[in-house]
Amino acid sequence: MGASREIGLGLIGLGAWGPNLLRTFGSLGGCRVRRVADLDEKRFRALEIAGERPGFTHDYHDILSDPSIDAVAIATPSESHYRIGREALLAGKHLFVEKPLALSSREGQRLFDLARERRRTLMVGHLLMYHPAVIAMADLVRRGRIGKVRYLGIRRRAFGRLQGGCSVLWDLGPHDISIALMVTGGRPEAVSSIARAFIQPGLPEISFTAIALAGGALAHIEESWMAPLRERQLLAVGDKGMLLFDELAADGAHLKHFAKVIKARPGAPVKVFEYLDEGASPIEVEAGQPLAAECREFLECVRRRREPRAGGKNAVTVLKVLEAAEKSQRAGGREVKVKGETQT
Repeated sequence: MGASREIGLGLIGLGAWGPNLLRTFGSLGGCRVRRVADLDEKRFRALEIAGERPGFTHDYHDILSDPSIDAVAIATPSESHYRIGREALLAGKHLFVEKPLALSSREGQRLFDLARERRRTLMVGHLLMYHPAVIAMADLVRRGRIGKVRYLGIRRRAFGRLQGGCSVLWDLGPHDISIALMVTGGRPEAVSSIARAFIQPGLPEISFTAIALAGGALAHIEESWMAPLRERQLLAVGDKGMLLFDELAADGAHLKHFAKVIKARPGAPVKVFEYLDEGASPIEVEAGQPLAAECREFLECVRRRREPRAGGKNAVTVLKVLEAAEKSQRAGGREVKVKGETQT
């Protein structure tokens, strides 16, 4: 595809996130949303859409058979992602899928393989991988700002917004696991997880997951729909300092560096610990909306035939961690090995 040719896009699904994708893709240059599919036409008619209004259909197959549509974005319930995604790739469309890519790593791998076979872009909506502060944090870790990563802690808590038919792990976990792997650059080896369901039997509202990473680092993720206040934090602790991303920071400093380190003094006859504390300093982060950056990269990858940051291989690894965590929860927190590397 030429680098300057307009990309025709079809959107399937106008639920919770679909309208955001419609507005964002429609606002980007070089992209035209040609048609939207949903079971509820009233939902579509109620939307305020700037510029030319796309066509509407109740049958998403109309989008898949439309030769003017190059790419498809799927924002339907999770259980349909694999089926519709597979149909889209078989129809020759580039594919953007809201998280999760599928409900099993086996299905995710099949979509990944099919996209490669058909030479089509496959991208998954792991939105926080496009947050400017998370990108800056990952870059600082790669450049050694905090030394060797020892520990990563993620806390995401809020009141309510339960998802019928979905646990908090499967709803929020794709975001948190994806950024944990992105920031540390580590390969997940094993997972231990515990969870509890108080309101929806079999669908936990709170979850605590520990991921053992290659090289010895540990990532811990706390997710809850049962907290009085919203919290979204990502902490990276290294042997030379710490980084904290606080998405809801009251002072507006979403990313901070802490010059804080604990060391054992070498050669001492008894254990002597040194505590370095030189305070905290905010890190300037480029402005930008994650969703716009995510959609923009998808279009750029379609044009230039390159792998997105949140591509299929990454998404399959996330699914493998989710599966291991769920298996661990069912086994009372027993450690579960993560399946082998995604096949390429």
